[in-house]
Amino acid sequence: MTVDFNSGYVFLNTIPNLIAYAEIYPAIDVYLKENREAISDAFANIPVSSFDNYEPEDKEERVRQFTVAKQKWGEWEA
Repeated sequence: MTVDFNSGYVFLNTIPNLIAYAEIYPAIDVYLKENREAISDAFANIPVSSFDNYEPEDKEERVRQFTVAKQKWGEWEA
């Protein structure tokens, strides 16, 4: 799977927000469960180099956000 710069950005905010809303809205919980494999695969295959297109002052924060999102996904998935 090839994952580009924009895909990495989507995972920075979208997944953590969906996880938070999944507790409130059952449909979101179902969506995450039905797409668990694809989301896990994406997290496993998005390299840190996906953030190389950011300016240096932004890259560190984006990598941190991605790391947090990946951690939250792992916690939700467990």
